[in-house]
Amino acid sequence: MEVKLSRTALIDDVRQLTTIIETAHPDPYLKGGGRIAYHRRLQKLIRGIPPEGMTAKAFSFYLMPFLANIKDGHTAVLEESTLLDDEHPGGMPLIFGVIEDRLYVRAVVHAAHRKLIGSLLVSVEGIGVDELLERVEHYFGCENRYQALGKLGNKPALLFYRATLDLLIPEWQAAHSDLEIAAVLQHPDGAIQTHVFDTATSNARAQIRSEHSGHLPPLSDPNNPYFFFQFVDETGRSPGEIAVLRIANMTTFREMYEYFRASGMDRFEAWGRQIYKRFHPDIPVPVEYEEVVAGIPAASTVFCELFKTMKSVQTRYLVVDLRDNQGGNSLMNQILTYYLVGFEKTVALLRANGTVRKMSEFLASCSKDGIDLTQIPYHPQVPLNITDYDFSLEPDFSGAQYEEAIRAGLEMDFAKMPSFCSEFESRKHEGFYLPEHIFILSSELTFSTGYNLMVDLYRLGGEIVGIPSGQAGNSCGDVRSFELANSEFKGNVSTKSFIAFPEDPEAGALLKPRYGLTYEQFKGYDFDENATLRHALALIADSKRRVDGLGLFSEKRET
Repeated sequence: MEVKLSRTALIDDVRQLTTIIETAHPDPYLKGGGRIAYHRRLQKLIRGIPPEGMTAKAFSFYLMPFLANIKDGHTAVLEESTLLDDEHPGGMPLIFGVIEDRLYVRAVVHAAHRKLIGSLLVSVEGIGVDELLERVEHYFGCENRYQALGKLGNKPALLFYRATLDLLIPEWQAAHSDLEIAAVLQHPDGAIQTHVFDTATSNARAQIRSEHSGHLPPLSDPNNPYFFFQFVDETGRSPGEIAVLRIANMTTFREMYEYFRASGMDRFEAWGRQIYKRFHPDIPVPVEYEEVVAGIPAASTVFCELFKTMKSVQTRYLVVDLRDNQGGNSLMNQILTYYLVGFEKTVALLRANGTVRKMSEFLASCSKDGIDLTQIPYHPQVPLNITDYDFSLEPDFSGAQYEEAIRAGLEMDFAKMPSFCSEFESRKHEGFYLPEHIFILSSELTFSTGYNLMVDLYRLGGEIVGIPSGQAGNSCGDVRSFELANSEFKGNVSTKSFIAFPEDPEAGALLKPRYGLTYEQFKGYDFDENATLRHALALIADSKRRVDGLGLFSEKRET
């Protein structure tokens, strides 16, 4: 039985939490009704802590609506999945994906449910999907509908776990001795039927999926499942006209850990050792951390090989698969665009995004060297305090200094990454090859720096294919982690504001793919996991729907 923490200890944690949020977050009041509304919720939060206290886990769930009201997908529980029980999930034995703006059965636990793959979710225990999404947004910070859909259906799959079903559907009155859950599904043939499921009783996350990838070769690399490339065409042959680059995340590349090590971010050492183990599961992790970092694949090596190969065969189309990319370290973005368009255009891409950093003692404490205010370019004109905002990365504020600040910052960052630094200093492969066309595969899970890379490629003339991202372009990010003293609650807080689309708030809230995937098209691909890729290849194959007239760096995308 878990021990309860006292009310006094939990109040101390709430005070620690709000101090971090109010000092480190760029604007925790903006989307939640203002500062007074924020503090009204804060005091209600404190008042609601019971006299007898709470367990640490119960307290974590208790804090979630308060964090959710900031409406920032980055300011949240550090790892939502740590609050959920994979050994005894107890929820619906289905995993859902997003098609158009609805949830469909993407995968099932039991073979008997295979025929349900592709069915659309109508309701759970009598609660419709729209109402469920409102309840998700009450507990989880969501930036648009697609982020809420992703959380409900797939990551962290809130419908799969008893703990979150109890939060979202308190009407659910299934008895613990006979756990069942009812859902209404619309089958692919249009029939609507109520299904009663036994709840998931083991950690067997749904593995049975529809995988009919047409003529495509296996899209994988056993040596590096996280970022790799291969050449395909719309019939599955590999003549070199189409390259597919899959980037599943931005946390499993060597340069990131070189950068963290050089920046004194020692807390990432344990993470680096875990990543090493993923790549080398059959050998012991080295004691020396330098050997650990060297054993993680370098992004610059993969990208350099890709673009050299593309240039040698004059590849016309590059398809960049970001469907599962929930982000990580943005330096991978800059390494990729360096090879595509060179350093100066990489600087220009960064310049296109307004960025404001909220400085604080908390942020300074997150790195060995802290924050040197004198290094901010306009410090002589505006003597800054540690509680101020840093507008040096906002073009309208800093003028000519802005671009030079980006350039200098990138050069310092690249110097901390030996695996890429030698290439950058030689400029041997700078702007090495830019294909005629770029397609970017998106899903509701494309998030954070994964989203930023999508926007960079979009600015280079790339066309987005698939499902809209759950990330808003005008939002906050660049998180730092914290832990509360008594409950050991672990969370993230954003420290920067990003404005990707200052003149287009609609796109800033939801960047719509030019080539969305409809349910009927998806059904035509037999609900294949790679339907979005097959759709992109079909677009390439169909000369009537090619985008040859756009060109890269077209007027509407010029950075």
